[in-house]
Amino acid sequence: MKGRSLILILFLFALVQILFISCNTTGQKVLKTKKDTIILDMEVDKLGNYYLVDSENSIKKFDKDQKLIYYYSNNQYGIPEMIDAINPHKILVFYKQQQTLVFLDNTLTEISILTLNPDSFYAAAGMANDGNIWLFDAYYYKLVKIDFKGVQVEESFPYDVIDPAKISGSKIIERGNYVMIVDNDDNVFLYNNTGYFIKKIHLPGIVKPTILEDKIYYFNRINNTYSSYDLKYREESISYDFKDLKPSLVLYENDKFYILTNNKISVIPPRNEQHY
Repeated sequence: MKGRSLILILFLFALVQILFISCNTTGQKVLKTKKDTIILDMEVDKLGNYYLVDSENSIKKFDKDQKLIYYYSNNQYGIPEMIDAINPHKILVFYKQQQTLVFLDNTLTEISILTLNPDSFYAAAGMANDGNIWLFDAYYYKLVKIDFKGVQVEESFPYDVIDPAKISGSKIIERGNYVMIVDNDDNVFLYNNTGYFIKKIHLPGIVKPTILEDKIYYFNRINNTYSSYDLKYREESISYDFKDLKPSLVLYENDKFYILTNNKISVIPPRNEQHY
């Protein structure tokens, strides 16, 4: 009789553990990926980790050895429109259709969720250098900066040159003294970091740009190159040629290229020659 009671107790304990694990919604879940899952976007942080957004509505985090370590999914919001991992300890995820920002820690566990002001519609988001968040207000055609509680701390003058419906990737990029928005017509809208509009630049094929000092670096989807544009001299140049690989996306961070080809990621260092 005592033996049966002990078995029953052990069974109930195991059942409680299973239920606890299955209800745990942190980033440390058991991963089940469908064979037909498609990679939709990629980001890289300064620690060498990279993040994949896929058609399963999930964000997967890989370490510098390309080992999957965490993932996050929130089916309530669907597929993330944008992820910003410039701060690997406070990652910004933008769900545009739901007008919601989700903040994740370095294990892809939710820190907080912010529903944006319903009196407007925001077409893009991104982390600011000062730790706040940039938004592009589609109703008033202006940049707005808010804190993590949603309180507005800064705004730009309205400038109606940008069509909010055409903003590419729903992302605002701030690096150094520049804030940048790209649209689907391959136009770059450049602001300073106080939200003052500087100029519009047309760069055919531009994808996932970043800025270092006075140069814009980006993957050119038309000719499969990693290119740069000098803001001072207004000159475009090719840094690396990836025509042989025909990638769908190339990022350059931490002295490495992160290359998406045929739904697979390769991480390789640059070579001396300007092609692969």
